[in-house]
Amino acid sequence: MKKLIAFALVALFVIIANAQLENGMSLRTRSEMYNMTDSDGNPSIYYDSQPWQRLTDIRFKPWISYRKNKHLSATAVFEIGDIQFGVDGGALETDGINIETKNIYLDISPDKNNNIILGLQPYRDFHKVILDTDLAGISWSNVFQTKYKSKLAWFVPVDDDEGILDGTTYSFGKSLLIADFDYTIDKNINVGFNSLSEVVREEIDNASIHETSINLWFAPYFSGTFNNFHLEAVIAGNNKRPDEKFGAETLGLLFSLKTNYKIDKKTTARFNFLFRDGDNSAEGGYDTYKSYQDMSYYQTGLEILTEGGCGMDRTDYNVFSPISSFHEVGIILPSIFFDYKLNKDVILTFGAGHATTPVEYLQVHWDGITRPESWIGTEVDFKANINLYEKVSLLPYLAVMLPGEWYDFTGKADLFLKVGMTLKTKL
Repeated sequence: MKKLIAFALVALFVIIANAQLENGMSLRTRSEMYNMTDSDGNPSIYYDSQPWQRLTDIRFKPWISYRKNKHLSATAVFEIGDIQFGVDGGALETDGINIETKNIYLDISPDKNNNIILGLQPYRDFHKVILDTDLAGISWSNVFQTKYKSKLAWFVPVDDDEGILDGTTYSFGKSLLIADFDYTIDKNINVGFNSLSEVVREEIDNASIHETSINLWFAPYFSGTFNNFHLEAVIAGNNKRPDEKFGAETLGLLFSLKTNYKIDKKTTARFNFLFRDGDNSAEGGYDTYKSYQDMSYYQTGLEILTEGGCGMDRTDYNVFSPISSFHEVGIILPSIFFDYKLNKDVILTFGAGHATTPVEYLQVHWDGITRPESWIGTEVDFKANINLYEKVSLLPYLAVMLPGEWYDFTGKADLFLKVGMTLKTKL
């Protein structure tokens, strides 16, 4: 894969000569305060006075594209970001290494129905229930008779310089195989299928052989518009075999529903529903859905009961990101939103969600008695989307969550609060 990226880099500079140049940028900066965790990332609900964590980050993404002709182009996207002021590169009188190569790839289009991308490129499934990230590899997209669309890809998420261990065994390490299909029934209805297969070959105790496993994910989906009502539904499943000697196999299901109903010219109602099955025992493996690498990119629309609910987008701070935090016991999360267009530049949003787990989990309470608990919390959000200028928008928000017994087993938890704003530009 390193040779593949090297080839893409060389080819990028080769086609610069006599090429048409395009460029652009996007900027996002966010500031927020929350009282959900202390400075070490631990829940602060157990303290008499909750410390307010303050974070500001900035992400600047310049991109440049060279188009040789209608069949060949090259694109590079960089990100100057992951900068949290007061942390690492954003601290006073310090600099950090924070310039990243987000994407760099060749785009080859033999004709209008086929497209081949070679290099570091973005990929996401329909509802981001499997994967949403940037990967190195090669993909081929095809359109057949305008109604049938397909995408086949080979990605390499890890390059560990695997080599020959004996005369007959060679390891390609981890490889991801993507097979996506979409069919347009008519102008209002689409059905499709996302799938990912991970082929894993790893060394075990006996260094002369490899352990082989195949992990599978699949997610059929439906998208339909019926007058003023729009509906999207995904049923995802996975079969993840353990990579370690004593790991537990995972076999689970997930259901995602997202709807949108235009009540009138100014008001829109949205209802979302997430269900991920759960299991409170690892005996024989977990019967619960896990996305790739046990990470979740799914967005609920809420500010706290979602991924990145604390610590910006850092999913390792997942204490208050129940989608991935409580992966064994799953989650049931209905949420509803009302968007009101105050004028041509301002949209106000009210949202609410209630999270529980399908499987009760034993918690030790303040009195020393162990009780089964399921309620994670109930959240209420107030947001605004303000168009300041052309392609410049400001999004302030306030989120309040009443913690359920999952957190409040001491009986003394206060409300979780989160307030912040996001500034976005795209030029």
